Amino acid sequence: MNCLPHEAIIHSYYRDAVPKNTDDEWIFHPEVPDAQEMSRTLMSDDPCVPENQINGNWSSREEHLAAQYSFLREESTFALRRAISLVREQPHLSELEHRAFATGITLCTRGLGIRMCFSIFRAGVTIDWNTSKRLKAGSLLALSPTSDKFQKQTTIAVVGARPMELLNESTSE
Repeated sequence: MNCLPHEAIIHSYYRDAVPKNTDDEWIFHPEVPDAQEMSRTLMSDDPCVPENQINGNWSSREEHLAAQYSFLREESTFALRRAISLVREQPHLSELEHRAFATGITLCTRGLGIRMCFSIFRAGVTIDWNTSKRLKAGSLLALSPTSDKFQKQTTIAVVGARPMELLNESTSE
């Protein structure tokens, strides 16, 4: 491969980052959870989350890292999983019906990006995007057709950017 020195360093980082001979499943989890993971049932004794070991040491460093990763992943996805579950169980009470439209597509080396336009009509208030915590870069979104309401079709997305100039120009949408 003919590339610049810094590109070679980046390529080697990704190539060598994951040990090829390991039994640690958590290392191979995708960074963004998929629809199947986000559709897991909510249980107090979830088999996907190990029991925290408060007293004593873990049997190995790998077991400790796997458990900590599971705790963090559960904590970061639980609220969205709960919201999906509530809409799925009581679709008639859903206040989450927003119109969303794809308005552009971007292809880059990091993947596919789709610019979306969401209606904020149901918010009932004017949103001050300069101070709002809604749709911040890195936030997880769960999308589903209004007719389905997360029964069979769920798409998990990540907010890639929130350009203020675009948000402020269309305050009525």
